[in-house]
Amino acid sequence: MHSSGSGKALLAHYPPERLAHLIESHGLPAATEKTIVTPQALRHNLDQARVRGFAVDDEEAAHGIRCVAAPIFDHTGEVIAAISISGPASRIIDERIASLGERVHTGARSLSRLIGGNP
Repeated sequence: MHSSGSGKALLAHYPPERLAHLIESHGLPAATEKTIVTPQALRHNLDQARVRGFAVDDEEAAHGIRCVAAPIFDHTGEVIAAISISGPASRIIDERIASLGERVHTGARSLSRLIGGNP
């Protein structure tokens, strides 16, 4: 979960103790040289995702692939799913991430509301 956009969109809204348990249980193995592998760096990345409303996988799960993802919430405000846009890093360039992130975030908020969620 720590290396994918959707996984990070979910983790960003987990309670701190649940996140700590997952890190202790599974570690933070590297899928590529860009994968976040320290708890401090992951927490910082998840804080950023929470603030902007979307998470980014910057070639962390697979070489040459980027992903932008946003969480979906249920009626209790708990994160239950995520939606994402993935593609080649050559097309999801730095200058497009904010725009794509906003689109994914807007879509996730709409889906949350459709199911009675509280985004």
